Amino acid sequence: MPDACNRSESSKMKYPTIECFQELHEDENNLRFKISLDKSNMMFARKRGLLEAFNLVRKMSVETLYLLDEIQELRQFDNAEETLTTFFDMRLPYYAARKAKLLERMSNDMIRIDNTILYLEAMDKGEIKQMNRKKLVAKFTEKGYKAIPNDGDSGFDHLINLSCDERDIECLPNLVAEREGLHQRMEEMQKARDIDLWIKDLEELQQKLAEEGVEPQKRKVERTSASSASDKRTRFGP
Repeated sequence: MPDACNRSESSKMKYPTIECFQELHEDENNLRFKISLDKSNMMFARKRGLLEAFNLVRKMSVETLYLLDEIQELRQFDNAEETLTTFFDMRLPYYAARKAKLLERMSNDMIRIDNTILYLEAMDKGEIKQMNRKKLVAKFTEKGYKAIPNDGDSGFDHLINLSCDERDIECLPNLVAEREGLHQRMEEMQKARDIDLWIKDLEELQQKLAEEGVEPQKRKVERTSASSASDKRTRFGP
């Protein structure tokens, strides 16, 4: 009988009940949350799908949209094709800005990895020992470690906040492998043209639509965009 009651309550449940919610954001661009649920609510959330269970996605019509246009004036767009046509020429400069931002983030990640490797090696050799925050920052500066902009007041929070497990010298091989992978991705990003990033996004969108079984007629706009972007790639190409 209790099982039947539980099933009845579960069937009426719209959203899972959260026991604990924590914000663990590293900065304004990287948001992290920790959510705790009991077993029954976790089962419900997984069965329904985490994105839908926590109301992280929603459907919206792309017909008759009111959007800010290229001169920041509110304008009515009657269909998706009109929206795409209007904003097409505006997107490329944003991909240039996106590429610059991604390279900046990768560069900071590379500094973080390099600093962590140096720190682990220095601790293993006894060159740096546990000390207070002020002395650690002074030691990092003295040894030529690079600070990361906006990483705390000193630029070295990524080192100061390392857990005991992360300070283990056995982490070194994983860090070296991570650095090699990041170096390769940075080279690929540096070589990529802005228009290539756009084409890649369109191709991934088409693949996702195909995986979800979207009807061909509903993908007409995306195919048109990809074709137009290909023409634009020719015009913007070297």
